[in-house]
This record gives sequence, structure tokens and C-alpha cells, in this order.
Amino acid sequence: MTRPVPPPTLSLVLPTYNERANLPPVIARLIRCLEATGASFEIVVVDDDSPDRTWELAEALGAEDPRIRVVRRRGERGLATAVVAGWRHARGRVLGVMDADLQYRPESLPAMLRALDDPGVDIAIGSRYAPGATVQEWSARRWAISLCARLLARVALPEALGAVLDPGAGYFLMRRRVIEGIELQPQGFKILIEVLARGRYAGVVEVGQQYEGRREGESKLRGRQITEYLSQLLDLSRATHELRRSVAYAVAGGSGVAAHLGLLAALTEGLHWPILAAGALAAEVAIIITFAWREILGTGYAGAPPGGAMSRLAHWHRRRVPGGVLGLATLWILAEWLGVPYLRGAVVAVTVNVLVNYGGGARLRQPRPVRALAPLPSVAPSSMPMN
Repeated sequence: MTRPVPPPTLSLVLPTYNERANLPPVIARLIRCLEATGASFEIVVVDDDSPDRTWELAEALGAEDPRIRVVRRRGERGLATAVVAGWRHARGRVLGVMDADLQYRPESLPAMLRALDDPGVDIAIGSRYAPGATVQEWSARRWAISLCARLLARVALPEALGAVLDPGAGYFLMRRRVIEGIELQPQGFKILIEVLARGRYAGVVEVGQQYEGRREGESKLRGRQITEYLSQLLDLSRATHELRRSVAYAVAGGSGVAAHLGLLAALTEGLHWPILAAGALAAEVAIIITFAWREILGTGYAGAPPGGAMSRLAHWHRRRVPGGVLGLATLWILAEWLGVPYLRGAVVAVTVNVLVNYGGGARLRQPRPVRALAPLPSVAPSSMPMN
């Protein structure tokens, strides 16, 4: 009687489409670093019937090493759905995914496995924004797209994504139980957002990555992918009932911005106040109005102290001061030094205010616990109870 083969510790999915040039080096590097850990593993290549016949090369590699498995999809295309298809075929106690374009370094995989030693951690993310991370060869446009995408994700799904620095990462590991029994409905190319929104998990760790520029092939970021990303955020926001909170946040924030700009115009044009004094009072009123709307709509915010409304207002005010000061400084420099019309300068100043305060943690709800770590040393994994 044949004894059943125990499942591997890790099943790593590599979704591919026209990645023939990248596939051999990425698999060689993965095997080398995983063998050094002593952990059992399998690599599941999911190819969407690439015109360059990536699937054919993957099958040839799999014939030489049974730890390489190949899923060739015909009539289907999409990174997120490819990853889910790979997980359906996976046998590991830990599931993972890594883009096959070599922008992420396979050598950081042992550190991510090590992060799952902690029984309170269910997901380890290879983050481009955690301490110690570096990003190479990104243009200003690419940085702007990434920033906007992260802000939109936080606004659409504040509870699931509010504390995650890199919700769009294409490199992460998770315990199988995170998605076991859950019907994922992926679209587009951001599968981590789907997992974070729908999965069952406790803690998350983000491990800083050295993110490199694409070496072979070309980027698949197109207008259609951006549209799919926005649709994904909207669908998940509805499914997780976070849409109401997001709308409430937009109402509160929009009211504060409208009050800020309106009062600034009234004080400057009508009463001829100096721009610095008018901007300071307008910012103060905007803080109070935004807080009042949050109280009325019942959204709250992360870290709100116990006690009455005045205690919460004092705490909220302290958290908004850094953005307000920087916004006021921006307005003064633009209007007084550079001669920019004050309302245009105010729009820029309000944007600075929002980015600083929101990026600093003035979120709608307390999100799940997330830790951001610098790259960890690659060490042999201990006996991990991964299930």
C-alpha cells in the first residue's frame, strides 16, 4: 500500500503571461533559496496560454523537477484569477504568490516564511513601503499612480486596508486557513486586496523588499487594469459593508474642505485678513466641522480615546495639527513668496494637509494589527505549526 505523501510546507504560485525569458532564472533562484531553508515546497506555474509558450517551457522544467507543477489556462486571462486557480491546485499548508517578472527578489522568501513563525501572524507581505524597502527605476508618474492607488484603497476599505502600507503587493504568503472555505471573487490584478478584504486572519506582517525594475518583457499596467482596480475596490467595499463608512468619510472630509476654502475666501476678500491669519482660522474651523460630521455619522476614527465628545475632539485636534501646520506653511509660501493666487494655493495646502494627516493614521476605524518590518535575516525556519 502506497503511503500518502505529506503536503509541502509552502505552495508558491507564479502567475505568468509571456514570461518565457524570466521563468528559468526566477525558478532557479526560488529553488536555491527555499532549499537552503530546509522547508518542503512546490512551485505552481499558472500560465494563461502565453503566445510565447511560457507554459511549454514551464512543463519542460517540471519534467526535470517534480516540485514544479504547471497549470495551463485556455480561454481565461487575468492575474488575480490565475493566482486563485493556482491555489486550488496547491497542496501546501502555506499559500503564496510572487510575480514572475523578477521585480521582487526571491531571496527574501525565507524571511517571509520566518515571519510566519509567530502564531499571531497569518499573512506576510513583501512590502515596497515597509522600513528598509527600496524601489528602483520608477518614474514620477509611476510613483504618483502608486500613491493614488494606495489612498483609494484606504478610503474604500478602511477597516481591512487602513493600516497596510502596500495593499497592492504582488508578493505575499498566508496560512491556508485564511481563505479556506471562502469564495474569492477576484478581478483585475490585485489579489492581495481581495484576500485582505474577504479573508479570516489576525495579524499581518509587512517585510521591506528590494523592488527592482522589470528586466525582461514589458509592464502590463494599462488603462483597462486601472479600471478593473477601481471596480474591484467598489465591489469589495459593497461586499464588506465598508461603502457606507467610506461615503460618510467623504461627506465629513468634503465638508471640512468646503468650509476651509469658503471661510478663507470670506476672511481674505471680505474682511481683508492677512493670509496667514485667515488660513489658520479656516483650518481650525475645518478640523471642528470634520470632527462634528464624524460624530454625527458615527464613523469614529482609529485610536479615539474613551470619554466624552470634548475628550475625543481634543485628541482629534492634536492628530490634525501636523497636517494643518504644513498646509498653512504651504499656503503662505505659495501666496506670499511665489505669488500664486490664494485659492489655488489653498487647494494645494488642503491636499498637503489631507495627505499628511491621513497618511499619519487619521483613519475611519481601527484596522487589524499590522507590523512593518525591515528585511529579516534569512535563517532556517523553525518547526512552524502552519495550517
